[in-house]
Formats: sequence, C-alpha cells, structure tokens
Amino acid sequence: MNNKKAIILLILSITLVIGFSFASWIITLTQANTNVIGSKCFNLTLSETNPINLTGAYPLTDTEGASLTPFDFTITNTCSSYASYQVNIEILNTTTLASTEVKVMLDNGTPALLSTKTTTTATLQNASNAYILKMGYLDPNESVTYHLRLWIKEDSTTEASANKTFSSKITISAGYKDTVTDMERCEAQYGEGAAVCNIIAEADVTNSKCLQTDEDGKILNPNSTMSDSDTPIICSMEDDHGTSYYLRGLHTNNNVKFANSCWKIVRVTGTGGIKLIYNGDLDANGKCTTTSGDHNGFTGQTLSLSGNKLYGTSYTKEGSTYTLTDTSTMNWSIDKDNIIGKYTCGNTSSTCSNLYVVTGRFTANQAYVVKLDQSTNYAQIGTSAFNYYSTGDLSSSLSYAGYMYDDVYGYFTRQMTKSGKTMVSDSSASTSNYYYGDTISYSDGMYYITNQDNSPLVQLDWASNYQNNLVGKYTCKSIRLYNNKTIRCNTAYKVLDTTTKTDYMIAEYLTGGRLAIGDIKLSTSYSESNGIFELTSPVTTLSAMDWYNGYSSYNNYYICGDWNQTTCSDLKKIKSSTQTAIQTTIEVSEDFYYGSSFSYDETNPTTPYTLTNTAHFWNITDSTNLTSLSTHHYTCFNAVDNMCDVLYYVYSYYSFGSGPYLYYIKLKGNETVNDALDKMLSSHGNNSIDSNVKVAVDWWYRENILGTVNESKLEDTVFCDDRTIYSIAGWNESGSIESFLTFNAFYNNYYLKCPNRKDAFTVDDRVNGNGALSYPIGFLTSAEYVLAGNANARKTGSAYWAFSPSYYSHYDVSGNGIGTSGTLNTQTMTTSLGVRPSISLKPGTKFVAAGDGTSSNPYVVDMSS
Repeated sequence: MNNKKAIILLILSITLVIGFSFASWIITLTQANTNVIGSKCFNLTLSETNPINLTGAYPLTDTEGASLTPFDFTITNTCSSYASYQVNIEILNTTTLASTEVKVMLDNGTPALLSTKTTTTATLQNASNAYILKMGYLDPNESVTYHLRLWIKEDSTTEASANKTFSSKITISAGYKDTVTDMERCEAQYGEGAAVCNIIAEADVTNSKCLQTDEDGKILNPNSTMSDSDTPIICSMEDDHGTSYYLRGLHTNNNVKFANSCWKIVRVTGTGGIKLIYNGDLDANGKCTTTSGDHNGFTGQTLSLSGNKLYGTSYTKEGSTYTLTDTSTMNWSIDKDNIIGKYTCGNTSSTCSNLYVVTGRFTANQAYVVKLDQSTNYAQIGTSAFNYYSTGDLSSSLSYAGYMYDDVYGYFTRQMTKSGKTMVSDSSASTSNYYYGDTISYSDGMYYITNQDNSPLVQLDWASNYQNNLVGKYTCKSIRLYNNKTIRCNTAYKVLDTTTKTDYMIAEYLTGGRLAIGDIKLSTSYSESNGIFELTSPVTTLSAMDWYNGYSSYNNYYICGDWNQTTCSDLKKIKSSTQTAIQTTIEVSEDFYYGSSFSYDETNPTTPYTLTNTAHFWNITDSTNLTSLSTHHYTCFNAVDNMCDVLYYVYSYYSFGSGPYLYYIKLKGNETVNDALDKMLSSHGNNSIDSNVKVAVDWWYRENILGTVNESKLEDTVFCDDRTIYSIAGWNESGSIESFLTFNAFYNNYYLKCPNRKDAFTVDDRVNGNGALSYPIGFLTSAEYVLAGNANARKTGSAYWAFSPSYYSHYDVSGNGIGTSGTLNTQTMTTSLGVRPSISLKPGTKFVAAGDGTSSNPYVVDMSS
C-alpha cells in the first residue's frame, strides 16, 4: 500500500531592494541564518556558506550572472520510501519589481527570466503567485544539492527596476510513496503527462546498439554499421545540457502536428525538450500523410533592384496572382534600408505571379530576396543557398562557413605564370599544296596575302618547290582561296627555311596584326626605375631562325613582352621553351618579396607596412620556392622592395590550366592572419551578419510562429554550427599553401556537445550558447543526422542543408548536407538546397490524448497545458 503525504517546506526568504542613485544600481540579497526544517521522513538543510549578497551591483549579463557565487541548498530524503519534490519560488505581496526583470539560474541550467517559468499555485498566504524551479524524485536516503543564482537582467531599465523591491520565498512541495516506476520518476521531473517520458521509457538502457561518445561529446563510431537497418530503437547520449535520448533507425510513430505544420521527433534534449525537424504542410485532412510531391514554399536568391521599383508592406493573393498593398515607389540605391522587409514584384507593377520579399543587400544593385509560392519538396519550407557571395572584398570568404558571422575577407587570386608567345612554327607540308603569296597586310582581324604584281595566286606542290621557290613567301597553310588573287586567315606564316628539317617548313608565326617577327632581344640581367625595366648589357639579338636553332640556350633570360624592345613595363623571364615557342613566361612583377611577418607604422600612410624576414623569387612552381612561400605568407606583391600601403596574406596555391594561381586575402590595419581568422569565424565577435539561409528561416518563423501561442511552447536550445578548425593548412603562418583548411565535419568528427560556445546558437542563453539568434529555430547538426543511423530515416528525395561546414578550398566554402538518397555529403555554400528547420518543444510539453505519432494520426501538441 502506498502512503502519500504533501509536505510544504519553507526554505528561504529572498529580498531584492533595488535603489537608484547617481546612475548606479544597488541590489541587496541576504540570508540571515541557516534554516533547518525537518519531518519524520524528509529533511531539508540550507547551508549559509555562500549566502546571496549582491550589494552595489549593476544589472548583469548572463555570463556575469552565471559566474556569481551560488547559494547552495541540499534536500535529503531520510525515508525508506521514495520521495517526489517540487522547488518553487513564491513572490510575496510586497514585491514591486516585475518578474520579467529577474533572471534565475538553477545549477548550470539555462538562465531564464523568472516570468518564463511554469506558474503554480502559491502555498503562502502572503504570496501573490509562484513559479516552479525544479521537480524530481529521490530514492530512499538520497540527497540532491542545488545551486541558486538570481540577478537583474542585463537590459533592465531604471524605469522598470530603480527603487523597487523583489521579495520572495522558496518553498518545497514534497510527497512520498512506497514504490515508484520509471514513468512516475520521469513525470516527477517533467510533469504529469509530459510527452518526453513516453520517449525515455522506450530507450535501450544498455545502449548496446547505439553510438558512443568520448567525454567531450565526440561520436566515436559515426560510420558504425550497428543498427543501420530500419529497425527503430531509442538510445541515449550526453549533450550540452544533460542526457539526451535520440531516435535511431526508421521510426514511423514520431510525427507531430504543431504550428499548422508537420514535424518529426528527432531526440529529447538534455533539458527534457523535444527536438523536431520540419516535415511538410498538413494534408487536406489536417494530417501528415504527405510522403511525396511538392507544396508551396520559397526560393532564396538574389534579384536586381536597381532604379525605381514598387514596394508594399503586405500583399493579398487570389489564385496565382499577388497584389501589393500599402505601396510606395522607392529607389534601391537611396532607400535600401527602408526597402528591406518589404514585398515587390521586382518592377513597377503592383500585381504579379512572382512575388519577392526583400531580406538584405547583396551588391549596390542587387538584393537578397525570398521568392514566394515556389513548388518545393514536401519536407522543406523552401530552398536557398547557405551563403551567396559577390566579388572583390565581398567574394567567397571563410566567413561564409557561419550560420552567422562578422567580418568578411573576400578572396583574391593572381595568375603567377603567363602563357608564352609562339614566334616560329614548324609543320609538315610535304602532302599539302598550299597557296602562297609574296605580300601581306592586316585589316579587321584578318591577314590578306597577295602577290606584289597583283597576279592570281597559284598552288605550289611541296616536292617541286620546297628547295628554291618557297622561302620568303607568305601562306595561310590553306588550299582555299578568298578570291583568285587573295587568301585570308587569322594566323599567317612567313616561310624561313625548307631544308633544315625534312618535309617540314619553318616559318615565322604571325598573329594579332604583327607582320613580321623582327629581332628578338634578350639579356641575363635588367635594371628597374619607377616600374620601367631595361635589359642591361650585353643584350643578345636573335633572328627568328636564330631563336629556332638556339632556343635551349636562353632559359632564365629576360625578355620584354614585345620581344623587339629593350625597355618596357612588362618584363618577362623565360622559364622554359620548345623549338617552336617560348611556351611559358613569368612577369617580373611576380618576382615579389614575401615575408614571414611584418611591421606596421600607422604614422606613414604611404608605406605603413614593411615585410620582415623576407624572401623573393620568380618561379613559385619550384619546390624550394613553394616551401619558402609556406613560411612567408605575407606579401605586398611588390617587385622593387618590401614596403607597401596594402598588405596581403597568401593562404593557398593551386596549379591548373594556365596557372599556377595564388589565393590571398587583404588584411586591415595592423592585424595578422590570426586576427582575421578570429573575425571571420567569430571567435571574439558578435555573429552580427545573418547567412542567406538564416534570413530565409527567420522570415518563415515570423510568418508562421512569431506572435502566436505556438511560440510559448518552444525552448531556447542549442543549435550547433561547429566551425572548429581541424586542419588549418595555409592559414597558419607556417602552414603549407598546398593543402586547404578543413573543419571537424570533413573528417567525420561529429559532436553532440557543441565544441565552442561561439558556435552554439541560442536566443537568450549566453551561458551554454552565444545568444545570437533572433528566434529559437535553426538546423539539425551533422551529428544529429549521424545519430539517426539510417539513410531511409533521412531521405526525402531532395537534397537539403545540415549544420556543420566541411572545408574551405581555394575559393569556396563547402558545408554538410543530406543527399537525395539520405546520405551525408558536402556541397558548396552557394548551392541551392532544401531548407528543413528544427525547433525544440519545452520540457514538460504534453500531447493531447488522441494521436499515436503515425503520419495518419500524428501527435498534437496540447496548447492548454
């Protein structure tokens, strides 16, 4: 027989007196004595070792509040029975400070406004209302210790808080019984009827078919084949808040109807919340039976909005036609700040079939927009690139690895090897009877070859004429006439020799309007003055035939771009050559100085940067120079000296096509590459800029959840966009430029606990997260998709985004996504993929009695509880 008794224990009286004087806040919280209150089978002891006493304090940030010395109290069950308990804070009638101004934190939980806690009936006669801080169960002779912190919220105003008093008492409601089930224990913690308890009750307590993590939350066997079948199981693993229970395999009873949409249960968070992923619109019967096909969604994209366009604050729709309301004509270049958030047809019309909502600025003439009423996969709210990018300083950047980010350092690239110039051509002519002429002219991109006496051209066969009739003549190497007196072509040839090489003619190679090769001038050295280069004595002068016969002797000689000159601005160095061409050359402007570090003198605006510990060289493809470049990343791209007004950092090298190419960023002020990395990856930033996909998700949230009763059901949980660098490559001052930067996800390093707080996206929680989000909505991480364990549980027939960047190549960020077959893969951030947002229901959320979680009878969130 069970015995159940209610015990109300008065524990602690807390008074906050807030005064305002000389622009300072004065807060006083004290505990005068140690309280000991007992009963036959229940004992509560409060220690006064750390009384709450905040005198002369200011309103605090969550981080500051969480660092306060907590007030500790211990609840001990001295019975041989099980005991349930509920910790309440009751607000006394003398209180004049609103609960919306007070932050509370129990243990290491998420700081929250007291007013957001679940209300309960006050037990004290002089209390106006009460909030539940904690519920739980104690085994016989078990104890639990709590750590309580209270503070005034950071943005509290003097009007709201000055000269006001907050008076409260903490009470405990307790009961005991002879036996307790796991469900009762769960409901004691999360509330009677809490949906989370049914999920936890079905968990595999042995975790024998589940994945494992290390103490940092890294999944140790992400590629494990255990439980890769469709067989559904529920496993446990620690997340940022505590023990999480996740669904693995192909579950068919995890469908939830919420906010007029369909969702699927993914896992229980460590707080007891229920994390969901979007899974489509409701069908005609208000169920979640849609398993294929399309529905109305959106497309995130860019749109040209230059000049005057018509914009509206809202719209109506009839059939497939949109009509703007409350319209005005505005110009993007002048009114862009007022245009963002408004609707437009993209022109001056007020009606259209394609409507856009403007969400941000892309370039001077283009905007980020969300295009409405697009046909999209059932499980998506729409499609979008993770991040678009522009050009120059706003080109693809490591910053775009973030769901939110701060400074953008666009990449630049420089081709370090130029293609060579062909001056002599040799080709087989023994089987071809070409037309030849003795004069040449050039007009409108074409060469015209004729005879000086204006006589008709004739074909000459090789065998009869090669020894004495062809040298000095011009040809198009063609057997077709333009007319009977002329041949024409884009590339012409002047025959130099027909006997040196059997059955081949050797000829000057004429392109670009040049009528003769002329003298080729080379030197082993040069001088420079104000960017003008001059070949120094001795200068070697060669004819085209001299070059042909002696080409191999002139590697590493210097030559002007126009090879007839000895003075020029485009000096080249012959790197290699063949018998017919100088195939590749390197400009002297690429004989740059590179430094392993630099100094900065802001008092010298002309050349504030000076490279230190320098190296300089021509050929970056040389292995020795490549090794040197990997330790000398800073450069001015200056051939003359090691000083400049703009400093660059070279992070990557890539040789393809007509390359090789260097990839680099432009640094700002006195910052090093480490400073730039911090700013791009928000190590010390505020995550102030939204990614394009976040803009789209936030827009959807405002349209569908914001301001509705549904919003009260969501918890502020962590959405982790893990930007932890795994291999830094050329972004290290001593790192190789021949590899590229990778993040954790590239090497299948998946974490359920977010490795860095800067990447733990939250709304208000700045203890477990970064507090950067506007709304409690985000994406599932790659780790959460790995936990699902089965491609069938992930696939929708369309590719969609996950959190977690993968790598940054030479010029593109790639992130993780789910492919059409449900496998994890990587996509460049500019790829347009499906958008499946995630939310988390608050701990204690209940489902209504009807509903079994199937798609035809989904769970329905109880909005009355």
